[in-house]
Amino acid sequence: MKNFKYIIFLILCSLTTTACFEVYEERYSFTDKLVEFQNAVVTNNATGRNYPLINQRTVGTVSYQVNLIGGHMAQDQEISYRILEEESNAESGVHYSIANAGTFTIPANSSFGYIEVERLAFERPGSTNFILVLELEGNENVAPSNNHMRIGISL
Repeated sequence: MKNFKYIIFLILCSLTTTACFEVYEERYSFTDKLVEFQNAVVTNNATGRNYPLINQRTVGTVSYQVNLIGGHMAQDQEISYRILEEESNAESGVHYSIANAGTFTIPANSSFGYIEVERLAFERPGSTNFILVLELEGNENVAPSNNHMRIGISL
């Protein structure tokens, strides 16, 4: 009988202490929809700049991955981006070409979209480094991530 009372006491103690725990999954769930450059996430920023510099020295097309964070969306998302003219010295049609410049699509129920940049063949005068800087702008449903919204491409 004494063991039975002891077991009941332990069960009641465990029920009362565990019943007060807060559900943390909802409290810390990230639901804001943001876009960010994968290269900006995995690469350190260049010295004196708030974006990384990625080398694209070979002629041809390279796809730069853009991540959608905060969960999938049921519809395709057309995301806007722009070329930062004040940070870039590369010229469109001379140093690079971008199909559908200014927008790209993240398909429905997907976490990724891609911006394709084609490096054109050009004569490099001396040691001049041509840089193209892209900045995500988002859309009405998706905002750009403050820390990972830009990349610089060294052509």
